[in-house]
Amino acid sequence: MAVFLLAPSELMWVAAGVVFGAWAAPLVVVSSVIESLLVFLLARHMLRPKVRLLLAKRPLLRAIDAAIRSQGWQVALLLRFNGLVPFNFQNYFFGATDIRLVPYTITTFLGIMPFTAMYVYLGTVGRTIALDGGFGAPNITVLLFSLLATAGLIYLVGRKTKQMLHEMTAVAG
Repeated sequence: MAVFLLAPSELMWVAAGVVFGAWAAPLVVVSSVIESLLVFLLARHMLRPKVRLLLAKRPLLRAIDAAIRSQGWQVALLLRFNGLVPFNFQNYFFGATDIRLVPYTITTFLGIMPFTAMYVYLGTVGRTIALDGGFGAPNITVLLFSLLATAGLIYLVGRKTKQMLHEMTAVAG
C-alpha cells in the first residue's frame, strides 16, 4: 500500500529485516517488484495519455522521453541505482514513459537489490541487538565494514549514475 501512496518503502524494508531477519531480503525484492509492476501499469494507463499531450508542447520532455525510449533499460537501471530519486516515485515515472514492461521489470528486479540488502541488513542488525542484547567486538567490526562497503558501493554507483544520466540527456537534447 505504501507504494501507491508514495510513502517511503525503505522503512518497510527495515521493518521486514527486524521481523524476518535475513529471509526478508528475497521477500522484499519479490513483493517490491510486484508492487512496482502494479503502479507501473496504473500509471501507464492513467498518466501516459496525459504525458503524450505534454510532450507535444515541450521539447525538453520529448528529449527525455526519446532517451528513455531508445535506452530504456539503461535509464531504468541507472535510476534504480540512484538513491536520490525515491523508489515509489520512479514507478509512476516509468509508467508515464514509453519503456516496455519486460525491461522495466528486469531493471527493477536488479536495481533494487543493493538498497534492499542494505535496508534489510539494518533491520536485521536491529533485530540482533534487540534479541541478543548487543554486539561483541567481532560483530561490531563486521557491521561497520559491511555498512562502509555498502555505503561506498552506493556512493560510487550513484556518482556514475548521475554522470551517465547527464550524458544521456545531453545527447537526447
